[in-house]
Amino acid sequence: MKLQAEGFTVLSPQRTNPTDFFFIDPALKLYGVADFLNDLPQSRTHAEQGLQTIKEFLRGYPSEQDPKTCMELMQAALVQLNARAIKDNKEPSIAHKNISSMDILWVRDRHAILAHVGNTRSYIFRAGDLHQITEDHLYGVELVKQAILKPEELTRSPLSNILTRAIGQTEYLQPEIHAIELGKDDCFGLTTNGLYRAMELKQMTTFYKESAKDFDLKEMAETMARLAARNDPRDHATVLFVRAYESKVYSAQAIPTEQRLKLLGQVFLFRHLSYSEANKVLNLCKLTPYKTGEWICKEGEASQDMYIVASGQVQIFKGDQPIAVTQIGETIGEMALIDQQPRSASIQAKSDSWLLSISRKDFLGLLNGDQVMGNKMLWSMLVDLTYRFRKRDKEVYPHKA
Repeated sequence: MKLQAEGFTVLSPQRTNPTDFFFIDPALKLYGVADFLNDLPQSRTHAEQGLQTIKEFLRGYPSEQDPKTCMELMQAALVQLNARAIKDNKEPSIAHKNISSMDILWVRDRHAILAHVGNTRSYIFRAGDLHQITEDHLYGVELVKQAILKPEELTRSPLSNILTRAIGQTEYLQPEIHAIELGKDDCFGLTTNGLYRAMELKQMTTFYKESAKDFDLKEMAETMARLAARNDPRDHATVLFVRAYESKVYSAQAIPTEQRLKLLGQVFLFRHLSYSEANKVLNLCKLTPYKTGEWICKEGEASQDMYIVASGQVQIFKGDQPIAVTQIGETIGEMALIDQQPRSASIQAKSDSWLLSISRKDFLGLLNGDQVMGNKMLWSMLVDLTYRFRKRDKEVYPHKA
């Protein structure tokens, strides 16, 4: 894996102390940005101590660790950092609490582990498009998710910018952790709120597309930070770019990451998910090759997985009789995610094929672990079932009004 990282900070003349920081550690493949809430002269010291805490915790773990383990390690590192900040904040000599937002990127083998707390923000530039990965941990965002406020009403709410999660804020910390499978020429942008508040997503996208032709990351970082500072000089502006030049894939025939994400977007269950949420699903999907004539599952077997045809064709049999051929983007066995009943048909690869699969256990974990994401998938499932019932009703009762 070849990586390049460049960052830049423009300090605001309207702020007394630097409170934005970025760090680059090529040896650990660890990168991040931090933004401190209070305008204090000791912010740099806190940033350096925090970075050292994370480095000491993560150092020594082999790069071959699976993504789930790496996510757990990153979460544990941030929990330890938070405990240290809480302890420091209890010192009598501390007049103002050390509270910060932070985004950290840790590249391990073919995955990037991204940890996020607060109102820093991370994006991914992939295949010519810009996608926001993290969610701002702000009270206003929660109000929008609960349909109490509309997005356009946030600017009028005095509560919208209150942090709901931050390092050093409360003893309990739940970081937002992502595992992102790397694709060729993926480029991450980690920013502080002084940057993204001064640049709309559309402006960022245009800037990236124009700058990415040459891929001079150092120039890109400086130009973007200075542009944001000109747009709004009230706050510091920091951006850190991390680009993956090469990434390992399953084989020469494997389906690229972006193509798999597009396939998920075609599946009824996942069609309403955001880019970040679709990435969570993709991390749980297994990509498996099948040779022509190879059986994927047999009628009567226990069912636990749903399949998505990523390439090739598969044929469905009832007994010995072929009853259907599925194409790229179609699903097989989705009911296995719900009822665990034995397979009602057999599935065989009609040509050399790749299939994505997700297990019932992982699917239920998504439903239980993220209420908003779970509601989207349950609603999609309800809409699809309603469509099937209506279609069957018309077939059985063609003259029904």
